[in-house]
Amino acid sequence: MKLRYHERCILKAERLLDELIDELDSKHAFKLIATVWGVTESLLRAIVYLHTGTTYERPQRLISELDKRGLCEKRIVTLLRMIYVRRNRVMHQAVLPEWRTAEAVLKCFLRLAPELIKILSEHVDTSNLEEKLKRLLRHLGNSECRR
Repeated sequence: MKLRYHERCILKAERLLDELIDELDSKHAFKLIATVWGVTESLLRAIVYLHTGTTYERPQRLISELDKRGLCEKRIVTLLRMIYVRRNRVMHQAVLPEWRTAEAVLKCFLRLAPELIKILSEHVDTSNLEEKLKRLLRHLGNSECRR
């Protein structure tokens, strides 16, 4: 059976959350920032698709749709934009991120992810996402990278 678009997005987010734990152990800032954005974008795409029946190529348009439709508080939109801007700098400019930049992105993500999962939970089962996020938080509690 073929998975629907939002289901594929959620599955991708789940797999990337698993990878995120590995990135923490390696302390590779570039990969961590890219993976955090991958999870965030996948969740965002699933949410927008569930509310509009469509998706958009540009991440900024996805963020704008979330804001325009009033699906979340302004602080969530701000966190999304902060992560997106930092990811863009790292991916598209001659910037080598330091670990403290990756930690800042991770802190934004840890505030953002539960809110995005909550929005998704109104439409789909998010128990796997919630469990993987808890696993990430437990891992952070056992590592040098603290919230």
